[in-house]
Amino acid sequence: KSSRKWTFKGNVLHSFKEHTGSIRSVAVHDCERYFISGARDCTVKCWAIDREHARRTYYGHRHPVFEVKFVDWDYKVASCDGTVHVWDFEVGKCVLQLEDEASYGSLDSLNDRAMLTMGTNNGVVTLRDVRGNSTNAIEWRLPQAQSGPIKAITTVPDMSMIAIGQSQGYITLVDYRYGILMNSWRAHDGQILNLKSHKMNGSNYLVSSSTDRLLALWNVSKSPACFEKTFKGHRDPIQSFTIYSDGFSNELLSVAGHKIAVASMDTAQQDVKLQRMRFQKSSLKPNQLTTVNALPFHHLMLISSEDGQIKVAS
Repeated sequence: KSSRKWTFKGNVLHSFKEHTGSIRSVAVHDCERYFISGARDCTVKCWAIDREHARRTYYGHRHPVFEVKFVDWDYKVASCDGTVHVWDFEVGKCVLQLEDEASYGSLDSLNDRAMLTMGTNNGVVTLRDVRGNSTNAIEWRLPQAQSGPIKAITTVPDMSMIAIGQSQGYITLVDYRYGILMNSWRAHDGQILNLKSHKMNGSNYLVSSSTDRLLALWNVSKSPACFEKTFKGHRDPIQSFTIYSDGFSNELLSVAGHKIAVASMDTAQQDVKLQRMRFQKSSLKPNQLTTVNALPFHHLMLISSEDGQIKVAS
């Protein structure tokens, strides 16, 4: 674990510049040595944080890639363009394709197991074993009133739950061991764009972002789930956020439009104002920002943009 508190300096240390379309998704491996990126150019690239050029490019997609995840099993990657591709990180070979007539709109990997959770555009959640020739899969259809597109999905490993974010602004919790719908509530006035789970102070939390330009923190260790606070300040829909936790503090980093902002998750306030993070002059061109990822061990973050670049910042 990191032994010193990170202080953002606003310096861009390096840029990765091989994508020819807007970056839609970035995922960092737990070791922080590797990351993957999916883009509108229909490719997924595998990178080493200390190398200038991509280690591998996957060309198997026909449409823009909007979700990428590491599957913590035998160096596999899952990527989605409506169809989910599972492929080998080392050789770039596809080992499994998963399709649904309604198409998949969200994707996550299940903790340290070879399982994927996927949400469709008609309100169906699938839990699928992706090892070898396994066909083990479980499906849940959300209630009719909430059966619209699933825009975000994540797991809460300590509680064996899947959290589902929907276009109508609902968040639904499902116990994936027994297939029981545990809780559902209207979380935002706009559609959910992203969900992440996080554990702090002994409790499990969800953070949600929406087209209503708000971030919200929910305590899901309580039953029913309990609202904790909102984070305000962005003027554009929040395209991406990440949680920076280094043993000293829990910081929420988010990007919307051309801006990146930060707020403390540890504050007792219920309405938290986001603080804009400023870079050294000329470090960032005024491109639309699309993703942000934290590398807590290295005290760095990755910021991507519509021009296809990924920047490493300290």
